[in-house]
Amino acid sequence: MLDRYERGPGVINLDIVDYHPEKTFDLIVTISTLEHVGWEDMERDTGKGLLAFKHLAGMLAPGGLLMATLPVWINEDIIRFATVGDIPFNELYGFVRSGDENEWKQVDPDTAAETPMGGTMMSPVNAFLVGYYRADSPGG
Repeated sequence: MLDRYERGPGVINLDIVDYHPEKTFDLIVTISTLEHVGWEDMERDTGKGLLAFKHLAGMLAPGGLLMATLPVWINEDIIRFATVGDIPFNELYGFVRSGDENEWKQVDPDTAAETPMGGTMMSPVNAFLVGYYRADSPGG
């Protein structure tokens, strides 16, 4: 586990762009993380999330898979990078909250990207994207 701020046993405390492992990975999962990279720094760097994705993709072994979830309305730039193809996901899915019981339905990514924030105090996000990128595949 790599996290710049989280403290705990086995957690590597580094910024993702400063992490240079000696090996490659068959699977990398980033859950609701890329939208924070560069976004919450003292001097906001709106392109750092895209840089982080490229850095992660470079850590994949041939045929390796990177899966990322991106909540909508935390960082509009990372959502735009995903929906216009700057982040070259091989597959991209959108999901929106469809009820007060945290029910989610699949929609196209653009619909999810345009969904306004709201929800509840505990979870103001009403939409998210899920992207899959496979190393050495068409479009990847």
